[in-house]
Amino acid sequence: MDSSKKQFSCANPSKSFKTERKLEQIRMEEDGKLQFNSYRAKPLPKEVMVGILISVTLYGNLFYARHKLFFVRLLLSGAALTSTTLSD
Repeated sequence: MDSSKKQFSCANPSKSFKTERKLEQIRMEEDGKLQFNSYRAKPLPKEVMVGILISVTLYGNLFYARHKLFFVRLLLSGAALTSTTLSD
């Protein structure tokens, strides 16, 4: 039973130099297949980024204007000013 608890003395858990070299070669070949500089990996042009920022800003302004319009309509309908109404 003691032999089943211990590792065999002939077993070597580390890989040989030849195996490690072959694994490194395979890794290098697979990394070479990756195309980080392809047309899909390029960042967006500045014009597109500016357009996105403008649209996000306009959407935010629209949301803010709708919120204020709702608040004004609420006040015009006779709602009382409370701390919860002001915090929204």
